[in-house]
Amino acid sequence: GRIAIELDLLQKGISKEFIEEVLNLVINEELAAKDILEKKSRHWKNLSNLEFRKMATGFLMRRGFEYSLVKKIVEKYITVDIS
Repeated sequence: GRIAIELDLLQKGISKEFIEEVLNLVINEELAAKDILEKKSRHWKNLSNLEFRKMATGFLMRRGFEYSLVKKIVEKYITVDIS
């Protein structure tokens, strides 16, 4: 996610302003998180909605996505998957 990329680049000495400018042009975080969740969710297909929500939220948060985005994507995924 964006946070993980930003931290990695800051540790390498790249200026915060440059990182933000480039990331704003390049990354569509919502699409990236959806793609990652889609691939990983195959392993969790037998979990209850509550367990899936816990696993998916933790997984995406550890990948550097912001909580508000993670919550939105996980809820959409559960809603679409149930329907």
